[in-house]
Amino acid sequence: MRSFAGFLMIGLVLCSCTVRDPERADPPPLDPSIKAELAEWLDTHGLPPAQYVTGLFSEHDVVFLGEQHRVKHDVELVGSLPAPLNESGVRVLATEFARREDQWLIDSLLVAPEWDERLAREIVFRGFVWWASSPSRGTRSRA
Repeated sequence: MRSFAGFLMIGLVLCSCTVRDPERADPPPLDPSIKAELAEWLDTHGLPPAQYVTGLFSEHDVVFLGEQHRVKHDVELVGSLPAPLNESGVRVLATEFARREDQWLIDSLLVAPEWDERLAREIVFRGFVWWASSPSRGTRSRA
């Protein structure tokens, strides 16, 4: 593990920045022989998710994770990371959640001649992130 603090950025990987269908789209079918080969590799080399992410910092200063909104195990993974990352010497966990409606605010913050802390906080607090912990919202589980 490198002695200096690494950065972990949880990036959102969105296709066209919007979800039109509340149900996720399934990927194309995987050839059975490739599926068997991948399963065998995972049985031999696979690690629990938090251990895998933490281990990435032995060779990288920055790690980006993509997640699909409203999938329970993605939220649980991010929630499980702070303790093992801290134990491994990683001291920064950055997340990015912003509304596309606020893009003009983000743009104005980034091109401003001076940093505007008030605007930065407004953008963060306008974020629509309550789904991650709201039991009434019913985060989707994915097997």
